[in-house]
Amino acid sequence: MMFNLEEEVGGDSLGSWCQIWGVAIWLLWTWRNNEIFQEDFLKPTCPVEMIRKSWKLYCNSTDDVAENVVNPMPNSNTLSVDGAVSQGSKKAGCGGIIRNNKGEWISGFSHFLGRCDVEEAEEWAILLGLRLAWDEGFRRIMVESDSKMVIDKLLSGSTDITSSLVFLQIREMLCRAWEVKLHFAPRSLNALADAMAKRGLTISNVLNVCPDSLRHVLAKDCMRLDPLTIISNI
Repeated sequence: MMFNLEEEVGGDSLGSWCQIWGVAIWLLWTWRNNEIFQEDFLKPTCPVEMIRKSWKLYCNSTDDVAENVVNPMPNSNTLSVDGAVSQGSKKAGCGGIIRNNKGEWISGFSHFLGRCDVEEAEEWAILLGLRLAWDEGFRRIMVESDSKMVIDKLLSGSTDITSSLVFLQIREMLCRAWEVKLHFAPRSLNALADAMAKRGLTISNVLNVCPDSLRHVLAKDCMRLDPLTIISNI
């Protein structure tokens, strides 16, 4: 507040006091959580300057983010999925969540895959997510994945001798009597699915409620504000 009074932030051409206040509260909340949950986290030595820089980044990035945000299909739910492969052990997992049009958790899954490459892990994530959505009775679903290669291949409608069995099973699922929309989501907008996929490196289960350890990720992911996701990691 003193920063605003002393420097007349509200008159800055980049934005308003309301904007910088929102960014400041976000960063303070993020730093506080990192101090609690990350032993090696160091709070910025110049928080005011960091807030100001982050605010400018937010103002300059908002328009770009709007292009990545997709309005959900009417009366539909969103299935966000991801695959993960450990660089060290080469073990793979996948995971995802189903949310309503308010971003609220409906169901989620993590699944250990053993050993496979990244593309196959991404395909498994879509397949298992679709199976879960079908079994839960959803018939209008928007699927989000940060694997552009897999999404583009599915949207093209083509198959060839190199297509995996998992990919062919996805195609079979898409031909069922329901409405499914496939959408590429940048990794920065798919944080919760990424967290569920990493759980799949060690565990396989289906969850009807969000794990306490991931509630802050759910809150952040629901906002769909890519600039704030970026600046929280500065």
